[in-house]
Amino acid sequence: MSWSEVKNYDIPFYTPISYRGRTNKLCRLPNGMLVLLISDPGESSFGCSLSVATGSHNDPKEIPGLAHLCEHMILAAGSKKYPNPGLYHELIAKNKGLQNAYTTGEQTTFYFELPNVNQTSTPVFEDIIDVFASFFKDPLFNQTLTSKEIYAIESEHTGNTSNPTKIFYHAERLLANSNHPFSHFSTGNINTLSSGPQLRKINLKSLLDSYFKVNFKAENMTLCIKGPQSVNILTKIAIRYFSDIKGLNSIKKPKRFGTIRKSISTSEKSIPLSPSSPTSCKSISSVLSETNSSLLSTKILENVWSPKYNNMVCFDPKPKYNTIIVKSNKKPVLRLVFPVVTNKGKFSKEELITFCNLWCETLGDESENSICNILMNEEYITDILAFTSDFALNNIGLILEFSLTDKGLNNVSHIINSIMESAIPKLSKEYTEELARFLSECDSIDLLNFLHKESELSPMEECSDLSGLMQTDLDILKPECLFKQSPMIVGNKYPTIGNFGESSESRQWWLNKATMYQEFLEMYMNKDLLRIALLCDFSEKQYFGKNVSEQKLVTDTFYEFDYIKLSVLPEKVPEDQVDIFSNLKFPAKNEYIPELGRSLLYLREMLKKVSYESRSPILSLTTPSKATRPIPKLAEKGDMYEMWVMEDKFRPSTEKKTIVTFDLLSLDVPPTPKNTMHLEILGQILYVLLSPKLYPSLKLGYTYEIASSSKGDVRLSFTLSGYSDGLTEVVKTVIKTCFTIAIDDEIPSKRLLRRARILTRRKYESAAAENCAKLASVGLIIMLEKYIWPLEDRLNALEESDIHSFKEFCIAFLRSKKYLNLIVQGNLKCANEINKYLNDSFTNHLGEKSGKNTKSVDCSKTTKLLEPGTNCIFEHFGHPDDPNNCIVYFIQTGKRDDKKALALTSFTEYLLSLTLVPDLRNKKQIGYVVFGGMRVLSDTVGIHITVMSGSNPLDLEEKIDEYLYFLESEVLKKLSEEQFGKKFVKDYLSTMGGDSTGDMMSTAGPPNVLDGIAANVQAGDFSVLNSLQMITHRRIKNEITSKRYNFSNDDIETDLNFIKHLTLKKYLKFFEENISISSVNRSKLSVAITSPMATQEIMNRKFFLQLEGFLKLNGFTINNDTLKSMVSESQGRPGKLFKLLFNYFSNRGEGWKFCKIVTSEVLKIIAISVKPNFSGIFPSSKQSDSSNIQTWSSSVKPAITLTKVNDVHIFKV
Repeated sequence: MSWSEVKNYDIPFYTPISYRGRTNKLCRLPNGMLVLLISDPGESSFGCSLSVATGSHNDPKEIPGLAHLCEHMILAAGSKKYPNPGLYHELIAKNKGLQNAYTTGEQTTFYFELPNVNQTSTPVFEDIIDVFASFFKDPLFNQTLTSKEIYAIESEHTGNTSNPTKIFYHAERLLANSNHPFSHFSTGNINTLSSGPQLRKINLKSLLDSYFKVNFKAENMTLCIKGPQSVNILTKIAIRYFSDIKGLNSIKKPKRFGTIRKSISTSEKSIPLSPSSPTSCKSISSVLSETNSSLLSTKILENVWSPKYNNMVCFDPKPKYNTIIVKSNKKPVLRLVFPVVTNKGKFSKEELITFCNLWCETLGDESENSICNILMNEEYITDILAFTSDFALNNIGLILEFSLTDKGLNNVSHIINSIMESAIPKLSKEYTEELARFLSECDSIDLLNFLHKESELSPMEECSDLSGLMQTDLDILKPECLFKQSPMIVGNKYPTIGNFGESSESRQWWLNKATMYQEFLEMYMNKDLLRIALLCDFSEKQYFGKNVSEQKLVTDTFYEFDYIKLSVLPEKVPEDQVDIFSNLKFPAKNEYIPELGRSLLYLREMLKKVSYESRSPILSLTTPSKATRPIPKLAEKGDMYEMWVMEDKFRPSTEKKTIVTFDLLSLDVPPTPKNTMHLEILGQILYVLLSPKLYPSLKLGYTYEIASSSKGDVRLSFTLSGYSDGLTEVVKTVIKTCFTIAIDDEIPSKRLLRRARILTRRKYESAAAENCAKLASVGLIIMLEKYIWPLEDRLNALEESDIHSFKEFCIAFLRSKKYLNLIVQGNLKCANEINKYLNDSFTNHLGEKSGKNTKSVDCSKTTKLLEPGTNCIFEHFGHPDDPNNCIVYFIQTGKRDDKKALALTSFTEYLLSLTLVPDLRNKKQIGYVVFGGMRVLSDTVGIHITVMSGSNPLDLEEKIDEYLYFLESEVLKKLSEEQFGKKFVKDYLSTMGGDSTGDMMSTAGPPNVLDGIAANVQAGDFSVLNSLQMITHRRIKNEITSKRYNFSNDDIETDLNFIKHLTLKKYLKFFEENISISSVNRSKLSVAITSPMATQEIMNRKFFLQLEGFLKLNGFTINNDTLKSMVSESQGRPGKLFKLLFNYFSNRGEGWKFCKIVTSEVLKIIAISVKPNFSGIFPSSKQSDSSNIQTWSSSVKPAITLTKVNDVHIFKV
């Protein structure tokens, strides 16, 4: 394929200021694949994503999950060119890269990223992209590997069954039109992908081959590549590796599309080809261009899916049931779903998409007199989310989600009735002028936030978003809005329309838009379209006026939850009942909008200017690589404070913004569980008081966090970010609120304290409901950090807290001597003003001297040091709804300030990255979630291996022992010094030597879990809170408050010079002493989280659902309770169960039919289901291991006997 066959589109992309220096190119390869190329000289990583317009809605009805299995197999099973099934994952791991893939109803996306490190003459990125591209040409669907990936999907699905978001989405399916593919289960599990096809004698490999050939066509694919190379080099890579993927027209000769241009695009004129490029400037000038009008007709998803759906909608207009109640032990949550069909009705599709986006702003608003604010004041909810969900092509869901309190659950009907009969009529018929002004503000804020958006943290995440978006209707999105990811409200069709108050023409335009939007609300937020999903524990006898005990509970076949369906029609609020939404209004004028954002006309001109500059790299500044980031400087220091500043002049997008943290450490109040909980309650009270006041600022990209110390000391930190001109006022608002609590005896009221305690308890309930892998990781920290209190201690302290003890604490803390750490990052013009205001109104740190009689305890170095010869395990139950088990296996390797120990531990993490996941997850199949690496605590460092599985934690412990024995005896001790140096040391140094060192999270996860603990209160846009600048700021804050002052790019600074001279002999000495299971001096602690569900109970439940479905499929009816009783009585004995079934159907005169038709199939189901951990389905390790991996010894035992920890408090002493 040549350059002349590539079709190029000259698109004036709208881009943020932070994208200056980037060159973006949109083109189409000869095979029909649409490609976006992003050249970013300041980027230190490569990213690549490929999306295909196929997904679970293409699953055969009898095999749910086939598309998901295909996604797994494409990456796992190799290709004709690269048949080694583990090569892709090995290359990614070896080079400290990341990879992922996901399947939705209509799309499948594969993506990866790598640090910019070259180990050979050929760039590693090209090596991996060659392997990656080969999967979409000739993938292999090896049957043995298919079985392994089915196991991975089963484990993944098992984790989903306890995830509230996944449960809700499945519940929405159960309310959907049963004829639409959206209503079908899509993840797949062991039944749908293995035992089901086996029973039906379906050849899964043939089905996967057929699925791939039909759906994986080049013209249905979109590709995005991002890297530091020039856009010409990226084009060459796309042509070389992706242009030979088969398409419907790939065998036809390319046609000419228009006239010859002198250059590829305006944005490329200043970027010459590299000298090594075989393509000359003359050949580039011969590139053919195609008019952008043909690009506007690109509607990949619509072209693929519209014929298949044939105008079928996801939700019936007049359903039998519109409500589902799912039984769950988690906190109660209510969802209201309003389906929107975008290709029908009075509004255009473009208008509907715009209104859906505005709907989130309107209904999700949290300012004073909003739906959220009113329901919170009534103590009905603790949180609200308003978002949209793309169910299928032309089918969008408007979703309102409420986190209910117990009071809210008791009044759930009142909430729904009030919203439908009071709130929506008000919003759709009143305050049109206020709405017009508000919509105008939304458009200005949207453009302002986009212009000042930070660069994406992860190249592969950015690429995956864009490759998926490129398949939507580009005539509606508009290609120039691709990076904005949504169309503008006032587009180029209305060049004279400004803000609501900019002109009479603008005012009338927005009034017309507001009227249309109110019609939209009235049309789509009505009783007939409403769908209701409620997640609760069925503790109440009645919901929606229906007696739950009288309703027949149904068990879902796939998610295994119990549920009931109802028909609920909202009723008018009785006249004698108070209308809680009587004061409901659209938000008031947003005073936080900066001056530059008050003119929509100016913002649009600014957007065009930035777009022009981004297309002309000579005019734009190149953002420096991450390695050249500035470091903080100590601006002032006194007895009671430190003031650090960090100016970032190199990032144009941050020149008007500031991040400030003021961290207050009490020198008088000692660390106790009760004081920790009082701090958390204080944080929640501040949130309740500040939320309605500061919410308007959050819409402008401001954020605030309130965090009590994760290490136990009595410390409260405030981190605020936003435009420098307005940030000082936000800081003043926070300080005034704190001071009010300290001096006003009426604050908090008993009601406010109760609400704050509910929020605090909910936080811990949510934490306790996390998956077992997160619980085990936190459990390890609790075990080893002296002042990190166990959950039971915290909850007991929360119960003991009352208005008197809390007020005493507030006075003691807020009036006590406090050490201040003030950190200001970005625009520094407000730094001195904030410092002075803090001193004058709150801390008095500038004039105060430290006293000797303080009760403060240094909690920065209070880690329990495991004694040599320790081999302990602590077991704890997980959440009742989580069927998985998990173990975190931690080996202490040294003190944190021991540079050699740190370096050797980091090197060991690298060794694990090469072997751990391939051996434990892929070959041994001991669990779906397997990861490991360095774990850093306050004062020590070590290695962790974390596994989540259905297996018993003690069995997992043994498998990890076997793995470590294998790593030592069959890998390390079989190496020569030369092999060790070339294969491991050299490669390690290469991967650690790139610009991205320390910035890319390895497969081990973050080394310092403590630093990753989220603040008690986080408010603001998720992307801002998790931006590179905020992550950097938190790391700096943690280094300053812990007094370590390591401001390098690395979380943990590694002595690479020491590793450079590391020999195998020296490393083996370290390994044998600290890590080897044969060591008598090893210090090891495991934390195991065990599912409360009994193994037999889990097996019985799964088997019942599988058997029930099969019997119904073959025309046999049996009462659910009777079948459950038989399964339970059999206790896993096949003969017993078969006899019970035969007797049952014989008594009904169906014994002969039962024997004749289904005996062999039922016996297969029984045989498969009663074997634990699917051992009857998957090949043994001997069959599946690579030939060069010897069978692990199952008889190895640690030199130190494993002992159980029974009391956490005794252990921590």
